[in-house]
Amino acid sequence: PSRTPGAAVPPHCANPEAFAYNWSSRARYSPTHCKKVPAGEDFNDAGGTLYYPTFAQDVHVWESPSASDCGADARAKCEASAPGAVYAEQQSDAGFWTCSCRWKDEFLF
Repeated sequence: PSRTPGAAVPPHCANPEAFAYNWSSRARYSPTHCKKVPAGEDFNDAGGTLYYPTFAQDVHVWESPSASDCGADARAKCEASAPGAVYAEQQSDAGFWTCSCRWKDEFLF
């Protein structure tokens, strides 16, 4: 994340990997960096109770509207876009081919 020159890095951002946690085989938390989120996204007002999250998992998906956007170039761009990005091609029930790129971003606030 971009910070003001000379500003101290919060201690948890110096080593976010230290906060990895396996709740279960299906619920694993593996932050890799810190991110400053836009104002208003750093808290949640749940009916008069404020909640300040410290961790987020975002799933990003890019889907092609047509097969012409798919292929080796799309696969290379996808896999280079983020660590762990997964490229897939699939055929719809109507017989049309499309492709997608999916990756997860796990970070601390």
